[in-house]
Amino acid sequence: MKKRPKNVWQYDAEALALNYFNDDGNFYVGIDLERCRTAAEVLDYIAQAAKTLVLPDAVVGSLVRALDRVFDLQGNLCGCGEDYDPLDVKTLLEGTTSHDFPVGGPGMRVTEQGNESFHARTATQALNDPLPDPIRPRAEPRQASRRDAPACR
Repeated sequence: MKKRPKNVWQYDAEALALNYFNDDGNFYVGIDLERCRTAAEVLDYIAQAAKTLVLPDAVVGSLVRALDRVFDLQGNLCGCGEDYDPLDVKTLLEGTTSHDFPVGGPGMRVTEQGNESFHARTATQALNDPLPDPIRPRAEPRQASRRDAPACR
C-alpha cells in the first residue's frame, strides 16, 4: 500500500489539480488548476486558502510556492504589475509529472534572520538551486519585453 502524503501540497498531473493533505494524511482541499488561467484567479485561490479555509500561514505560503513551481507565476501570469493574457493551462502543463511540495520543506526554508531564503533570488536561480526539480522545464517568460521595462528594475 502506498504511503499517504502528510502536510503536503501534491500536484496531480493527470487531474491538473493541486491537492492539500493535512498532518493526518487526509485529503483536505483541492485546487482545479484549469481554473487558474489569470493572476486574479490564482490570487482568489490563495485568498480563499487564507481566509475561507483558514489554513495556517505555513500551508498558505507553501501553496504560493507550489503554484509558482507549477506555473512560474511572474513568467506566465503577471510581471511588472501587469496581467498577462489568460493561460491555456492544459497546454502549459502538458507532459508534466506529479510532484509533492511539503509544507515547511524545501522551498520554504527560513534563514536565521527569519526571511524566506528566496527573497533575493531570481526565478532562474531559484530553479537552479538544489530544491526539488521543477515539474516542467522553465520556459522563457511569455512577456519578455515587460521584464525588460525600466519600471521592473
